[in-house]
Amino acid sequence: MAQTRICGNAFHILLRADLNELELSVSMYHEILEAATVASANPPQSVLEMNEGDFEQAAQRAHQTYGVATPKTLNRMLADFGFEG
Repeated sequence: MAQTRICGNAFHILLRADLNELELSVSMYHEILEAATVASANPPQSVLEMNEGDFEQAAQRAHQTYGVATPKTLNRMLADFGFEG
């Protein structure tokens, strides 16, 4: 459903065009959390052992907790996982 490229400090996320609001939101949470983990020189302990399924579960929980993904809610999720801004 999504693909992310990391270029320096920028994430380039490509999403399928036919996603509904829930799929789009969960995909954004998933991709941002996974990309932040991969791009971080020193990722938080909370994400070190995560696999693809763990990222998906975390994204589903984030959507349930924060609602539709927005820059604000994405940042809250990252902060809750221990990423510093």
